[in-house]
Amino acid sequence: MSRVRMLCLRLPSADSRVYDWDSIFSVPCIAGSLVSKASGRSFQQLWRQLDPTRRKQAAAALCAGRENKTEQTLATSVIATKLHLRPQKAAKLPLERKSAYLASIESMEETMAGALVRAYLFTHHRPMLTRFLDQLGIAHQDGVITARNVSPPALEPLRAAVEQIGAQFAPGEVELYLSALLASDPETWANLPLLSAPGTTGPAAPGSNSASP
Repeated sequence: MSRVRMLCLRLPSADSRVYDWDSIFSVPCIAGSLVSKASGRSFQQLWRQLDPTRRKQAAAALCAGRENKTEQTLATSVIATKLHLRPQKAAKLPLERKSAYLASIESMEETMAGALVRAYLFTHHRPMLTRFLDQLGIAHQDGVITARNVSPPALEPLRAAVEQIGAQFAPGEVELYLSALLASDPETWANLPLLSAPGTTGPAAPGSNSASP
């Protein structure tokens, strides 16, 4: 598995939508309500759906992160192409300008979009990531999964984990996180879409997935 995919899985940047609060506050409905909005979107789609403020936060987080060297090199290449600059010159641009240029790009390549979404989640919503993984009993370090192999979580523990973060964090941010998990590894998180089906209590999807490169 590539480093890009590994980082997303091993959380792996909410919106102004109108929610049915009667359903949200009915605990059994939390998981289905959030997952039904999260299913089946690529990182490109997630990036396009982020509001301008969160795009700027995502871009700033990626450009400033000490652990994002590979992604920063990719971001420099994207900026150089957009501005018709040599990569060396693009790399020397001030952080604020790099972030602004990245945030202004509407149609982002999938790998770059994934890096930006991950940077946003890690920087601004790490407590939500750690709470979710703790609830599932998945070994991690500050939201970064450390287990080499992660089997698809069973349906009911997964439902409980989604309901927990759904009750404690903003719905739009939970939706983004669940969408990022599905976009990064639909096999490991195969049971997430099942939570949107009322009364579904079936077994976990078969198989397992390596969470290491």
